[in-house]
Amino acid sequence: MPQLSSLKLEDGRRGLVRFLEANRPQGSLRNSVTVVFDGKEDIWGGESPAAAEVRVLFSKGESADDLIKRMVEGVDRAGETVLVTDDRDLGIYCKAHGARLWSVAQFLAQARKTGAVLKTGVRFKGARPDAAEGKVISDRTANQINTELSRLWLKS
Repeated sequence: MPQLSSLKLEDGRRGLVRFLEANRPQGSLRNSVTVVFDGKEDIWGGESPAAAEVRVLFSKGESADDLIKRMVEGVDRAGETVLVTDDRDLGIYCKAHGARLWSVAQFLAQARKTGAVLKTGVRFKGARPDAAEGKVISDRTANQINTELSRLWLKS
C-alpha cells in the first residue's frame, strides 16, 4: 500500500492491521482476516488471538509464503478463501489449491469503493469525502485504543 510504504516496517504493519480493522474492505463482519508476516512475533509483541478482528501470524522459521501455502492446504472450503497478494508463485500455488486470488490493486479498489481512510489521515484516491463520518468502531477496538492511550498518557 503506497500510503504505508514510507513508514518504518513495524509502523507499516500496524497501519495495515488498523486499516483492516477500521474499514473491513473484505466485506461482512463474518469474513475473517489473517495477515501473515515474515519473522518472529517478538518484534511485534505477540501474535493476535484467534478471536481478534484481524488475526496476525508470523512465519517463525519458515517463509510467510510457506505458512500461507500450508494454511490454504488445510482449509476445508478453500473456495471461500481469498488470498491477497501480488506474488505470482504464491498466487498460482494457492489458486491451484482452490483459493480465490485478489491482487493488491483489486483489494485496494474494494477499499476505495467503501470510502476507506487510513488512520494516518491519508484518504485513498477516489474515496468519498464524508467516508469517515458516521463510522462506528467495535467495542473491542475502542477498548484497545483506550488501553493504548492510557499506557501512553498515564504512565504510572
